[in-house]
Amino acid sequence: MSKEGESSDGRMGVWLDMWDNGGMSEFQVNKPHPKIQEHYEFYTSGNPDATLFFPLCGDMHDMVVLGGKGHTIVGVECSETGIKTFFNKNKIEFTEEKCDAVKGKCFKSKDGRYRMYSCDIFDFNKSAEG
Repeated sequence: MSKEGESSDGRMGVWLDMWDNGGMSEFQVNKPHPKIQEHYEFYTSGNPDATLFFPLCGDMHDMVVLGGKGHTIVGVECSETGIKTFFNKNKIEFTEEKCDAVKGKCFKSKDGRYRMYSCDIFDFNKSAEG
């Protein structure tokens, strides 16, 4: 990757620029998506502590809602800014570490409930999760 989260072919450049320049605000909604509520049992398979995957997660509000219900959240986002925004906005303490399995970084909440990978979505794989 040439710069933070950017693939060698530059396909994520516009997305990264939007995060870095405040252009993502039009996508940010501070309430649960109605479909998450409507299909909650389907998404969780009735499991009260399911692990839920959010590709291109950014700082999606649904993640904090579902994490607050006891679920583990695994997200992938090319922008470190988006991931840090999620943790900071929701006042969740986190650590960050290099993650060779995804050619990027892993950001984890202190309690391990939230794990977000900063990488190209096509570099993410289950081996990063163990």
